[in-house]
Order: sequence, then C-alpha cells, then structure tokens
Amino acid sequence: MKHLWIILLCATSFTVFAQSEYTYFSDRRFFSPEDLVGYQFVPRVMEIPRESKKTLKAGEVTFGITGKNLYVKGEGIEGVYNINSIDSPQYGYQLVLMNPRNPASKGTLKVILTKGAFVDALIFKKDHDEPEIIFVLPEMTKESRAKVKSYYTDWGELAIDSPEDVWGKTIRPFFKIYQDSKIQEKFNPGDSVRVVFKYKEIVKGKTEEISIASKSNQPVIEKKETVAEISEEKNEKPMESAPEIEESTENNSPFFSSPKPKEEADSGSPFFSSPKPKEENTTGSPFFSTSGEEKEEPKPEPVPTAPVASKEKVDKEVEEVIAKVKEVKNEKRKNAKVKIEQRYSIDLTFREEYKDGTSTLHRLSFPVKKWAEREDENAKPGEEKYQIEFQGEGNKVFYLYLTTERTVTAFEWRNEKWLVRD
Repeated sequence: MKHLWIILLCATSFTVFAQSEYTYFSDRRFFSPEDLVGYQFVPRVMEIPRESKKTLKAGEVTFGITGKNLYVKGEGIEGVYNINSIDSPQYGYQLVLMNPRNPASKGTLKVILTKGAFVDALIFKKDHDEPEIIFVLPEMTKESRAKVKSYYTDWGELAIDSPEDVWGKTIRPFFKIYQDSKIQEKFNPGDSVRVVFKYKEIVKGKTEEISIASKSNQPVIEKKETVAEISEEKNEKPMESAPEIEESTENNSPFFSSPKPKEEADSGSPFFSSPKPKEENTTGSPFFSTSGEEKEEPKPEPVPTAPVASKEKVDKEVEEVIAKVKEVKNEKRKNAKVKIEQRYSIDLTFREEYKDGTSTLHRLSFPVKKWAEREDENAKPGEEKYQIEFQGEGNKVFYLYLTTERTVTAFEWRNEKWLVRD
C-alpha cells in the first residue's frame, strides 16, 4: 500500500510538471532559492564523469522542484525525494535530499549558476555512495531566439523612466508563476499573451449650428456641426499588421458618387440653360425665293429673361461660401467649451487552460484609477528594485516590477506573476 501511494504521487507530480520541450539556459534567472520552487528543468545532455556522455530527448529526464519535494524522471534515478534543506554555496544552490523509502539514503542536487543568475547545469547525486551525474541545459541558438523574439519581451528590453511613462507600453510575458502553488509555466508563442497599458484622452463638446449667407443672391446655406467624442489612444502598434483594404470607387460606395453624364447635369442645373440651336431651313421655306429676293418677316418683340450667371462666377461664389463656413466653424470650435477626460486601463490577453485539457482565450480590460511606485533600497544591481502598484475598480490591484536600471521584469495580478524572457 505504501509503494502504491508513492507511485500515485509520482504520477501526479509528473502530470503537474508535464514538459515536452527543453528548458534553455537563458529561459530565466534565479536570484534566490525561492525562485527554484515550482520550476521544472529539462536538460539535454547527461554526463557521468570519466564514464559516459549522452544526448537526451526532450522530456527524457526532468527535475521538478516544489516546496518540499524533488520529482525526478529518468532511467535509474526516477523517484520522489524529500528536500531537507536548500543551501546557498558559492557556485549556486544545493538541495539536500532524503529518500522517503530509505531515510538513511541521502543525496544532493547542485544547481550551478552563472554570474548572471542563469542555471548552467545540474549535478545530481542519488545517494552518498552513488556517483554524481551532470545534466547540462541547452543554449538557444540565435536563429531560434530570433524566431520567437516578436512574441516575448526580453529582459532589459523595455525601460520605464517614470510611473507615467508606462502608459502606451505593451509587455509580452514569457513565464507564468502561480503564487500559491509556485508552479511555473512557459507561455506558448501562439497564444500572443500581452499586457497593454492603455491611455485615452476623451474630448467632449456640444452640438452647434452655423448659418452662413452668401454674398450673392444664392439661398442661405445651413451647416450643422457636432463636436463629437474624440478618442486619442496612446498605445503601441499591435504585433501583427492589419491586412490592407482596397478602396472601392463603385457607385454604391457611401463615400464616392460617380458624376452624372454631361447631358443630365446641364439639363437639370439651376444655374445653366442650354438653348437649343436655331434650325436653318434653306429649301422649301416660304421666306426664301429662287429669284434671290428676300421677303421681310416681321420680327417678334424680345421677351425679357433673367440674366444667366457664368459658370466661373458661380464656382467662385460657392468657394467663398464654403471658405466662410470653415472659418466660422473653426472659430466656433475654438470658443466652444469642451470637457477633456483621461481614461487609463490595463488590457490583458491570455489563454487559460483547465485540467480537462480545454482552454479559453481571454481578452479583459480593467480601468485604473490611480497608481504609485515603491522602491527597495536593498536591491542589488540587476535585481527587482521598483514596484508600481495600480489600483483598479472593485479593489483590483496590479503590480509592475522593474530592475535597478528601471527595465521591466514582471507583471503581477490575481496571484499570478508573469515574467519577461531572460
């Protein structure tokens, strides 16, 4: 029964730490032993000094660390080991282990760190009388890193000079840490997870009516102007560009109208009249004779008609009216009383996965009322030194973390911490 419980515990732990890809040397930094909790290492190379060296398949050997246990998967070393303590020697961290099936069996897991706090290798010793086995993490190539660069924000890439400078910025996190269980997960590039600090300036005004009379005898032109709500968003460009839209010039477009044929425009114009040409009759006319003598026809008295304005004159008057309308409209807009409203929000896009294997893509927006910055005076160079707290509606709180150089390291909300890529 005891062995069955251990088998079930191993199966559950490996499900929690399920990993199908290598964990790379540059995936994240580990500034303290607490950063190890919830992380799973998937090495690529296994080496027993002076004996053998082997390239591993992704997931063939894994090390998952929780607050109390180390879960190891791999031929000859698989099992659940209790963590008695975590020391911090000069080379990194050392986990002192105990086999729960044999308390007298003591082992260790050494975590070798670089100066930049990256994990270079793991050295596992199953028992005090067993040899040490070295597991090396792979280093991502420049080509592979470039392929996913647009999906993640890198460590040191995004600087925030002041709390107000965050508005309009976008963060694309790489890792997620559950603060309660400390389990760490890598975001899938295809999910396009992002945090957008959005700023809007809303300009509101009232409707005004402008009446302009032309200088000529043309009818009065009335122009109604609505000072609509104008939204100026301060935001970064999206990761993917929108497709180009071809403009349509067909007659059914609400923005374009095809000009009428010339004959229709002339006949229906209130400004132009096209008198029909006089028909000449040179044969069979009672007013002409073959002898060349011309009989006088009594001329009808002219009928008085209204003078017809020339096209150039009308066009000029119309232009003057339009110019006057624009001038008065601009003057009214300057003198109009407007209300400027500033709106701030944090917009999140992420995919939430459930235990049954299903997932949901969320797009959420949280209005922000105020924000403030705190500083850790004891932070070392490169560590998290600044914390900006954002107060939202309904007691919602968000945090943004910055290094001593004021570059973004993480975003925190609802008991989750999202880290940028190291």
